[in-house]
Amino acid sequence: MADSAVPAAKRAVALDSAAYHNHQILAQRDAASGLHAEAEREIEIFLRAGERARDPMMPMLAAYAYQVMGRPERARAMLRRLEELSRRQTVEAGVMAGARLAVGDRAGALDLLEESARNHEDSVILMLINWLPGLVGDPRYEAVHRRVFGNLPSPRGSPNHRLRSP
Repeated sequence: MADSAVPAAKRAVALDSAAYHNHQILAQRDAASGLHAEAEREIEIFLRAGERARDPMMPMLAAYAYQVMGRPERARAMLRRLEELSRRQTVEAGVMAGARLAVGDRAGALDLLEESARNHEDSVILMLINWLPGLVGDPRYEAVHRRVFGNLPSPRGSPNHRLRSP
């Protein structure tokens, strides 16, 4: 997690604790730092708020946090939660790709990433930059990357590139 994002997230939470994306930032930082109880608490906050907002990114992001904490059963539960949500509302394939990768399903993640690119989904760029670092170098990933970015490199400033890949 970028050091500068954490103080900003803490200030934002202090100003508006309902700003659930800030809780997600803190959860990712706590998970990566081995502060699992704190990460769990932040995950629960952002999942509840994300559910009220009908935000499908939240279960995917929770799956990543649980994967980082070495909690694969919880990561799989988040994938199931996201699959259930997709029966009630639109969930972009790119978001599902992130959850699939978080549970170790590389082939499924690549299938969904390709679908996301074919459908010109907004999430494909976010997924390529932030949430699919474990696929960098895979020929299918690289083909989607070229399709989206051409010969330009994607930005690599995201702290999520340090996430451990399943």
